[in-house]
Amino acid sequence: MSQSQRLPGVDFALEAVRIKISRPTWEMASIQALKDGFRLMGAVPTGVYMTGLQKGAPILPPKKWMDVHYVTNDEIERRKRKYEKTTGRCSECFGNGDYQVAIGVDGPKYAKCKKCDGKGASNG
Repeated sequence: MSQSQRLPGVDFALEAVRIKISRPTWEMASIQALKDGFRLMGAVPTGVYMTGLQKGAPILPPKKWMDVHYVTNDEIERRKRKYEKTTGRCSECFGNGDYQVAIGVDGPKYAKCKKCDGKGASNG
């Protein structure tokens, strides 16, 4: 996934879960937005697909063996602040200056990041 295709809320939610459960290799299979955060379902991969359309993608166990974790919006905001402090980049566009606003038959559409005004640098 290229930098401009990353989704800030999802990326920081995944990172928060990995830190919370002390499993840096934990992968997300599904995500559900809640009123005050996210519900993530996933597991530690059992391997990697070697051939076919999913080549390179992690092999996850069946749903019945997956973990469910909850991440609050406060935890996500803490991860964003830490990212900005350590990298000096904007947490909305990941320092790219733009973000994906839509996708269609012509490909993704991008817009200038509102948080950093397209500069890519964090505001503090």
